Amino acid sequence: MPFATALNQAFFTPTRLLWAIVLGGALAYWPFCADYTHVPRFLALALGLLAAWLLLRRELQQEASWNLFDAWLLGWFVWNAVSISWSLSASEGVFYAQKVLLLLLSFRFFRHLLRQNAAQFRQTLGQLSLVLILVYGLLVGIQLIAAWQTGNLSNAALYGRFSGYLGNKSLAAEFLVLLLGLYALAGADSPLSQRFRMVYWLPGLLVVLMLALQVRTALLALLAGGMVYALARVWSETRFRSVLVKKVLPAILITAGMLTGILVWRESSVLERLNPLSYLDSDTANERRFVWYKTDVLNADHYWLGVGTGSWKFWLPSKGIEGGYRQMEGNVVFTRAHNDYLEVRSENGMIGAILFCGLWVLALGLGGRALGKTPGMAAAMGACVAYGVIQFFDFPRERMEFQLLMGIFLAFLTSGARAKPLPQAVWWWRLAVLGAGLAVFTGLCRLRGEIHLNRMMEAQSAARWREVAQEAKKAENPCYQYTDAAMPIAWHAGVAQYQLGVLEKSVNSLERAYQLNPWSFQVIHNYASALVKAGRLKEAVSLFEQALSINPRYDEGKFNLCYVYARLGDTLTARSWLNRIDTIPHPGTPADVEKNKATLRRLGEFRAVLE
Repeated sequence: MPFATALNQAFFTPTRLLWAIVLGGALAYWPFCADYTHVPRFLALALGLLAAWLLLRRELQQEASWNLFDAWLLGWFVWNAVSISWSLSASEGVFYAQKVLLLLLSFRFFRHLLRQNAAQFRQTLGQLSLVLILVYGLLVGIQLIAAWQTGNLSNAALYGRFSGYLGNKSLAAEFLVLLLGLYALAGADSPLSQRFRMVYWLPGLLVVLMLALQVRTALLALLAGGMVYALARVWSETRFRSVLVKKVLPAILITAGMLTGILVWRESSVLERLNPLSYLDSDTANERRFVWYKTDVLNADHYWLGVGTGSWKFWLPSKGIEGGYRQMEGNVVFTRAHNDYLEVRSENGMIGAILFCGLWVLALGLGGRALGKTPGMAAAMGACVAYGVIQFFDFPRERMEFQLLMGIFLAFLTSGARAKPLPQAVWWWRLAVLGAGLAVFTGLCRLRGEIHLNRMMEAQSAARWREVAQEAKKAENPCYQYTDAAMPIAWHAGVAQYQLGVLEKSVNSLERAYQLNPWSFQVIHNYASALVKAGRLKEAVSLFEQALSINPRYDEGKFNLCYVYARLGDTLTARSWLNRIDTIPHPGTPADVEKNKATLRRLGEFRAVLE
């Protein structure tokens, strides 16, 4: 036996590769990054899949086959890759397309293991589900206890605590929903689960954690997925009907009673947060409706092709942000539509939306045909529906831990479909390995960039401008050009160079930042300010006006236009811009009150100078 073959059989068995891929893609964490989990989990999943496709080369080629769903998923990836050609940012377009590729490769790997040995695959998944539930449950529980001890379980306080390892409290609660689906699919029948009767108390514990996190989307997804799961089992398993009557229906009635109590009792802020009827009155709902409306306006101009993979966050302000209070006054930047369907429609056009929605329709259709034939199919259908609900209010397709579980559910749903041999399997295998290798390279570049970006942000908060410029230069590379707030790294470099008095370099950096994100009013404003300092006043005027067309309440731009027109000798126009400056109506926070005072003080100073 060749040494390489013996090494593979001893250390790199499919089961061990499965453990590495699932745990790495769901738990990888690197505290030195700007985003502790996003890129590390992308890189961990890419590394795991590259290893799997290299080490299981013969098995994957021998089992190579395809069906309609495989072709559809491949078409979805190809369309993402093609739309990079008209994307504003190649670096973001490649990154987003590679996430789809990793979903495709993980789906194929999971389905291969399922077809090779379904019993062993479900057993391993059952063990993995318990490990993931234990890790996430402990993390959520610890952070909830810490919040409870401070006496503050408000929505804002929980968002502040659930950062880092879990992303935010919404992502944490929604991931618990999918973990419950994974447990129902493979973990509930495991010997460990049966021994400790986990099937009776573990789902209840997860639901309690979801309630404590106060995330309506998670509860709605749980309800929708649970209903599909129960109906699918009733349809396919006659003996489940008695279980439904004796155990499931009482649990549903108890839950319904709790929800009724929530709707009636409005004195508790925590219960008010769980009330689905109050959602439309919340600030969150108002912001999302504003973003969705602006996205619809954008989509009307890019109907069939969209704006390109990964480019929604840059194009959204092109339609103006008037009407979004936090966007105008607080400089808040939305980098996600909080609706994957709408974001796909915007980035990949109507063609992409049809391909994307078709994935779920095909998967559920194939799963429905296989009900009663494949164990766990009802749970996979319920989890798929829950994922679809989450996609309507959040952005699970961006996060690799969600994509990983979706790959598992899709593998189950499509495992029983009729398949045809895949022609030229060796070439498809080579393309898969090449794609995984490029994803590893992208992940490494972005990981390096985020480490330096994190250092840059720390230096910026301490006003160490020389260090900011140095770290910005190290952070930026062809695969990584923006912060998580969609701000070009070149913008940070340009601001630092401006503070250091290196004017020519500052203008060049800010001009490049403007090319990378031409609709960020902060980028436009700083580029115009650098041009003013360089004496290029007329160029600066058009840029200041462009920034104000995006954010009409950006008073800093109005002050600067007043200054520039005064420098050009046009006092009348300078006064007209000064008269457009206004304070925040009905200031709701001390920061708003202080901002109004500062605005009034500057207005008085400018008027005195003009007179």
